[in-house]
Amino acid sequence: MRVLMYNWCPLLDSEGGGVSVYLRNIVETLAVREDIEVVFLNSGFYYDQSGKTYLRLSENVDWHGVESYDIVNSPVVAPMKSPVDNIERFLNSTELNNLFLEFLSEQKIDVVHFQNLEGLSLEVLSLKNQLPGIKFIYSLHNYVAFCPCVNLWRSDNKNCFVEGNRDCCRCMAKYALPSTERKKRLRERKNPKAYLAGRVETHAMYAIASKTHAHVYDRNTYADLFKLYREKVALYVNTYMDAVLAVSERVRNIALSFGFKPSIVTTEYIGTRFAEHQVDEGHPQLDDMLHLVFMGYMKKEKGLPFLIQALMHMDEGDAKRLNITIAAKLSDPGVFLQIKKLEHRVGNLTYLNGYTHEQLPGILSKQDLGVVPVLWEDNLPQVAIELAASGVPVLSSTFGGASELTKAPGFAFEGGSEDALIECLKRFVHDKSKLDEYWAGRIHFVTMPEHIERLCVYYR
Repeated sequence: MRVLMYNWCPLLDSEGGGVSVYLRNIVETLAVREDIEVVFLNSGFYYDQSGKTYLRLSENVDWHGVESYDIVNSPVVAPMKSPVDNIERFLNSTELNNLFLEFLSEQKIDVVHFQNLEGLSLEVLSLKNQLPGIKFIYSLHNYVAFCPCVNLWRSDNKNCFVEGNRDCCRCMAKYALPSTERKKRLRERKNPKAYLAGRVETHAMYAIASKTHAHVYDRNTYADLFKLYREKVALYVNTYMDAVLAVSERVRNIALSFGFKPSIVTTEYIGTRFAEHQVDEGHPQLDDMLHLVFMGYMKKEKGLPFLIQALMHMDEGDAKRLNITIAAKLSDPGVFLQIKKLEHRVGNLTYLNGYTHEQLPGILSKQDLGVVPVLWEDNLPQVAIELAASGVPVLSSTFGGASELTKAPGFAFEGGSEDALIECLKRFVHDKSKLDEYWAGRIHFVTMPEHIERLCVYYR
């Protein structure tokens, strides 16, 4: 069986985030099997001055012998957070069809596993009509199928899925400039320094556009476009995908709410290397303090500012019984100042400017409880899996998939509610024995070999 793994980002590039890590793990796990061969393809990432859309074998990519290919100069730039003409091309362009069709035929592909739709045009999915013997599988790692800004996170401020207010025109206003063609030129990677300068220039232009060009997205014109975007993606996915794999039950429910057919959408938690050494009990308690840890980014949607504000409003006596570790790379001076203020309110606070996987055992061995207070529908935060697999129960918001890691009550709070978060923390501050309830309801994490076996059911 020959399986094509597609993602917009090259396999070994750091910009792909957690999805690229997941893909590298899949390829590494499959490398020892004789019944499956993997080919990798990316699109919408590489651009050159030729202006011609073409396919090439990736250079300097050696990951367990996998063949890796690039579509250069795709008409659709990735990631999707792009000017509106890029969205129009995503919906209507047929420029990639012949190239993609020839590639699938020459490579004798049996299964195309789309890890993303970004970088491709939607019409590529219609090739299923010409290749009925090929399986099309789509994994929902993000919300690009429903949201041009990918995260259902309105104007970097609100969870628009929960609020039901999807003001795409306002949200996309900052992408009014530059045009897609300009962005392509900035993405030319022949000279890394020039590429970096282009990235800086692009972000600067976005910052200006968000304040001065909100009027560019005329409500009457573009509101219809964004509505068409959601409807057409749902139509093509329902028509041409053999299976849609949601990485959590929350993601599946969101997909169904946007019109995906229940018959093709199933929940498949992704495999993780942390599952190989997962434990089923917490660490020995060090003292009477509740040792609480937050790990991740300083971004608002990840919930660190929200967590700090909740702790500042917590009863002072309860707050003094908290020993908090915050491991988040310094990216927002304002949030860092909030952390410094919190330092005087809680019993003890340790700040770590980021962390590596090698440091995790040392950090987590001292923790009683991890907190994942996300404000957006974080599909399935990897940090939650890392915490629980390492013996640290997780208190999470109801947004996204983190709260599904245990069926035990009391370990999920209403997303965005400070009062709900405080009540949950008070429960553990006053009775740490309740932390043990987490393990009775915790789900079994899927190892990479187990995950591959589950994928093969869909592939076959």
